[in-house]
Amino acid sequence: YDRLRIESWEWAPEGLDQLMKGNLAHAVFEQVFAPDVALPRKDSLDGLIAAGLDEAIHAHAPHLQRAGWRVECRHLLREIQMAAQAWRNLLEQTGGRVIGAESFLQGQFLGRDVRGFADVLLQLPSGLVLVVDYKKSSSSSRVKRMEKAYDIQASLYRMMISSSDLPDVVKDQPVGVMYYLMNDQQLLSDTALVKDRSLPGLQVLENDISAGARGLLEQRFTELAAGSVRLNFADDMKVIEKETGIKPYALERSPLLQRFSRPESDR
Repeated sequence: YDRLRIESWEWAPEGLDQLMKGNLAHAVFEQVFAPDVALPRKDSLDGLIAAGLDEAIHAHAPHLQRAGWRVECRHLLREIQMAAQAWRNLLEQTGGRVIGAESFLQGQFLGRDVRGFADVLLQLPSGLVLVVDYKKSSSSSRVKRMEKAYDIQASLYRMMISSSDLPDVVKDQPVGVMYYLMNDQQLLSDTALVKDRSLPGLQVLENDISAGARGLLEQRFTELAAGSVRLNFADDMKVIEKETGIKPYALERSPLLQRFSRPESDR
């Protein structure tokens, strides 16, 4: 809707919602854990995070500089500091090196052009490259989506690495994906980072985390090519979340979607 500029414009007071928290946390991590920058010392990290958050607020959310937001900003700062300390520990334990931040990736998926920006490209001493996506959330919903094989974002980024403008030393290496969930400092990956050793907070998924999503997208593309467009069902909000682990927020964006939805009995 926003791309077509047909979404209703509603007034709302300035706030600090989950999206803004995520944007601010991303900006801080991008600055503190930048490519080819030495890993910050533990005793200086909290100060670097505080300075980075001040800069991010000044650039992206200046209303938070008002005295009335002091408590909320203090809580947000502590959350980001805890997440940063855990992330720093992982980099130190694995010898991981940030080789890209907000890296532009492009390629093809099912014959269609795709592109996006990966939060972080991380390379381990073994040569393994990890496409990392920061999430300012907890791990419970993400792990369900990965277990049900409907997590495709980072997997698409991995696929695009081979056709993107990256050094051969990156493109010629095995590639894994990983999500870092800042709120509970958990790491979810489809690839073991270090052999024969577990890492605190890391959960490695054994299944193909995107197989279900790829199959469903291929089916939908085939239907579109044949001129068939499926309407939503009235109970899709609960069915989609149950089957895929994805909460379909898009179905709440317009009342028109519900007006043209098919009844549950048509399934």
